[in-house]
Amino acid sequence: MITWKPEKRKIADLVHWEENPRKISDKGAQKLRERIEARGFHDVIKIDTDNTILSGNMRKDVLESMGIEEVNVLVPERELTVEERVLVGLESNMNDGEWDWEEMGDLDKDLLLDAGFSDDELRVNMGLSDADMQEVEESRFDVLTIQPPESPKLKERVAISFKTFEDYERVKKAVSSGKITAEEILKLV
Repeated sequence: MITWKPEKRKIADLVHWEENPRKISDKGAQKLRERIEARGFHDVIKIDTDNTILSGNMRKDVLESMGIEEVNVLVPERELTVEERVLVGLESNMNDGEWDWEEMGDLDKDLLLDAGFSDDELRVNMGLSDADMQEVEESRFDVLTIQPPESPKLKERVAISFKTFEDYERVKKAVSSGKITAEEILKLV
């Protein structure tokens, strides 16, 4: 097991990890900056012994642009191998947990948006959609799908409309597991 120790480092001394597989859009960088401005920098940057950033490349750029000169980092007790660098970089940006959307239901929508959740994410996971309140023109009930001759011929095609997001999520989860038949899907609805 590798032991990590907290230290302070000058941001100017930190080096971008050239193989970093993470990116951030301009909009994402702006949101990160706004969060840091609002609540301060309450995170840590993980680096290797040579000051190469493994987790926090984008945070470094934003902090540097804000004129912050020093930051808390975690440093391993020894230099990491190439494989360890990649694993630490990937693992630090993975999200192994899931949000408990029932618990989150008590939180203010604007607070969740400010924390970085999207409107779509909240609509799907917290049932904040007004789709069930929308009137649908009768002409939209007739749907014609045209397939080119080279498209695969399907034995059967089913379209399902859901009354609730909970039903939709339950079916989506079952289908993505790949272990369910069409008959079983219809029983879930």
